Amino acid sequence: GAHGLITKADVERSVSQGNNAATPSHESKAREAMAALTSRSKSTIPHFYVTLHLDMAAAEGWRARWNQSHPELKASVNDCLVRAASAALADSPRLNARVSDGKVEQESLADVLVVVGVDSGLLLVPVADPHADAVELFLQRMKTALNSAKEGKIHGTKVTPLLAISNLGMFRVKEFSAIIPPGCNAIVAAGAVRDQVVWRNGRAEPVRVCTITVSAD
Repeated sequence: GAHGLITKADVERSVSQGNNAATPSHESKAREAMAALTSRSKSTIPHFYVTLHLDMAAAEGWRARWNQSHPELKASVNDCLVRAASAALADSPRLNARVSDGKVEQESLADVLVVVGVDSGLLLVPVADPHADAVELFLQRMKTALNSAKEGKIHGTKVTPLLAISNLGMFRVKEFSAIIPPGCNAIVAAGAVRDQVVWRNGRAEPVRVCTITVSAD
């Protein structure tokens, strides 16, 4: 309209053309890149799946005590899972290896790739050897890595994890199977921590359970 005025006709014309016109180009490109990445992974990497139910009582008890004494640096369920996944990878060196040019290359560090959901799609955030540091340093590194990734400052990292982890527990997802990111051997898909009754030592007991599914190559 005159002098840049947005009129009713302008709005109706924009609506009739669809909502894609309002989508920022960088967001569209990010979603397109992630779609291409996951499609290539699913079609070129053979997946098999293993599902486990974890008793989270000890982890939740530790987290409650830590968060009470460290209100400035609280630990999330995801922090616990990332650290535990790294420790498990260190105990499973056969999983922490890649095949390159017909040779097996063994990794010495148990790096983890953290899958983070954002408005534009997904971010793949590499975290170097999460289980190796003291808890406080690990939590600080996790916070820094996630914040840097969301600000677009993830480029140039030398960390190349073979294990990824994706957590949808905050959306109350019970369990799911994730697609292995290219370059990784496996991905851990974690569901919500929930109450469940299990049969243990001849009696029914309430347990805090988290279901994880490992997609492996």
